[in-house]
Amino acid sequence: MWKRLQLNQGIPNFNWFRMKKALNVSEQIQRDGRVDLLKWIALITMIIDHIGIVFFPDEAIYRVIGRIAFPIFIILLAEGAVRTRNKKAHLIRLWVFACISQIPYLLLIDPYVLNVIFTMAIAVTCIRLPYLIPVVFIGLMIIPVDYSWYGVGLALIYYYLRKWPGIACILAVNLTFLYAIQIGSFIQFWAVIGLVLPLIIRKVSFRIPNTSKYFFYWFYPVHLAILFIISKVY
Repeated sequence: MWKRLQLNQGIPNFNWFRMKKALNVSEQIQRDGRVDLLKWIALITMIIDHIGIVFFPDEAIYRVIGRIAFPIFIILLAEGAVRTRNKKAHLIRLWVFACISQIPYLLLIDPYVLNVIFTMAIAVTCIRLPYLIPVVFIGLMIIPVDYSWYGVGLALIYYYLRKWPGIACILAVNLTFLYAIQIGSFIQFWAVIGLVLPLIIRKVSFRIPNTSKYFFYWFYPVHLAILFIISKVY
């Protein structure tokens, strides 16, 4: 009798566990849909920026739109550093694609600066090995890397303050203003849109099809190479 009662009491608990698991999976899918949307926004604005650099260097609107991309990429990078199942593989993958991307980057954008994936790889290295942070920031004063200390600092803010996205956004906006003043670029102020946009999308409920993570890794060097070929043909 007692055993039968125990079994009957165990059934609701088991069903509750299954229901809770299903809700978590649903929530994960929905969150991934938002992440993919942000990735697509960042990709499209980045392409517009690079098209402007190559084909319309005197048109500021392309650069304004392009400022939206980098903050979104960095916010997603910080979130990915938390959610990744294999931290070592994630870091190695960033360094590998940084090296792969450097050739088309130096051909198309700047032969004297390391591309933005190096910035991301350096940022995740600081996340995994925080005792290197002072050394890294000193090194960034010497080695030219795209977005330099600003990019790494932005990633650290969103990683360590991930539970307080509002506070992270406020600090990131201030960091953006400092960086814009340092480089003397009014256009950089428009990056604030890329900092606020994830907070807005976080409140929206929708789903879009997930895209392979390797697509986004390969997209950067491939689109640079394509733009370089087009620039030489036309």
